[in-house]
Formats: sequence, C-alpha cells, structure tokens
Amino acid sequence: MNKSTHFSGHPIIKQLLNLIPRHIISRTADSFDSERYYKTCKTHEHLVSMLYAALSGVSSLRELSTVMLPCEGKLSHLGLESFPRRSTLSDANANITSEVFASIYYSLLDKYGRFLSDSSSLRLPVKHLRIVDSSTISLFSDILKGVGRNPINGRKKGGIKMHTMINALEDVPCLVRFSSAATHDHTFLRELDLKKGSFVVFDKAYTDYRQFFEWTQQDIYFVTRQKENASYKNLEEFDPQHNTPNNILRDEIITVEKNGQIIELRRVAYWDDGKKNL
Repeated sequence: MNKSTHFSGHPIIKQLLNLIPRHIISRTADSFDSERYYKTCKTHEHLVSMLYAALSGVSSLRELSTVMLPCEGKLSHLGLESFPRRSTLSDANANITSEVFASIYYSLLDKYGRFLSDSSSLRLPVKHLRIVDSSTISLFSDILKGVGRNPINGRKKGGIKMHTMINALEDVPCLVRFSSAATHDHTFLRELDLKKGSFVVFDKAYTDYRQFFEWTQQDIYFVTRQKENASYKNLEEFDPQHNTPNNILRDEIITVEKNGQIIELRRVAYWDDGKKNL
C-alpha cells in the first residue's frame, strides 16, 4: 500500500504548490536579485499570493486582502507565516519584473513538459504542432493605448494583449508575450522559435507574408485563414482525388506579391457545414 501523504488530505492549492520546488524559486530570485529590497514579501510569498488571487478569481488587491486577511494564522498550507499587506503587494507588482515569474514558469515547463505530452489523449497526424492565439485584457486608455480607430462618442478602452503559443500535445503555453492592444498581432510571429518540419496554426490577424516566405524557405508549415481583401493570382489548381472530402471545394497554388517579392502559397477552400461558410 502506498503510504505517501504528498497529496492525500491536502487542500487543492497546497497540492498545486507542492509541484513548484522551492529551489527553483530561490534560484530564480537570486539570478534576478528580486528580493534585494523586500524583507516581508519574498519571491515565494509574492508568487503564492498571485496564484491564490488567480485561483480565487479576485479582480483586485483590495479584494485579495479582504479574502486572505481573515485567514491570518491559518495559512500554513500555503507556506506563508503571514499574508503580505496590500501596499506591499502593490509595490512588489510595480517594481519586480515579470521576467522573474516567466523564468519560474519556463523552468517548470522544462521539468514537467515530458509528462504533459505523455499523458495527452491526443493522437495527432503531425508532430510539433503549435497553436498561436491572443487575448485582449481591457484596461483604461490612460494606462495603455486603446486599440483600433477612435469611436464617434470619443470613448475608447485601452488594453494589454497576451500572445501565446501552445504545444498541442502539452496543452499549456510554451511561449507567452505581452504587448499593448494597439500592437499588431503579426509582430509576435518574429519571436517564434520553430524547428524544421514544425506545423503552426493561427488566425488571419497574424498574416505576415514576409514571415510566410521565410518559413517556406525553412520547411516550416503553417495554416491560417485568408483575409477578405487578399489579392492573389492562381498559379495551379489540383484535381480532387477519390479520397478528397466533399467539404474541400478548391485546392490550388497561388502567388502573392509583397514589396516586389513573389510569394508562393497553397490555398484550400473549405466549406464548414456547422457555420455554413467558407
């Protein structure tokens, strides 16, 4: 009988925190010197507080303090002797670079990545499949510049955009970057480190023909949607095979001209029965 009590009987958040080795946090804090000016809010306390906030669904430090302060003295399962005050957390959020937590995340991904892919139930027809997408978090425009044109009523929200790349077999981000909501999505593609033979899928907001050309030269495959205003020329059309699905209406090679450079792409017209559109 297994007598391990590593998880049994522990709160869920304690079980999650047990998966974050303290030596990773300490090593990262030392490399970034993130604890130089903080005596009561070390990197571990800061990380645990922010994780608790995310898991609790709170939307502000005031709300987080309201939830945790009544539990003062009962936080041993979080590895905290006391909960950092709201002003202390606010200073830490403002002064400690996000690269500290990014480094901790990537260290954990490196440690557990092989377990994530081994436990996946997916059986993909291709290897090295990456999925790219972005989410916009609305903020006031006096904090970050708003996205899009100025509306007639003059009201416009700013925001921060989170770009992620996910390994389809791991189902967790392997790359995360933040930008203002006004920054065009396609700039994120320049930061992708893709191996030869990789496949990457993303929406049409990431269209960047120059990047497409470079990937083609590097034998990196990509799938995206075509923009409505895209201008192209038909170069060759393939005849449907006996096993070609009826949803595929057209399969062709096209060329796109960008800044005087001719880029050759494959275009597939696919009818979606569920959404009733191409």
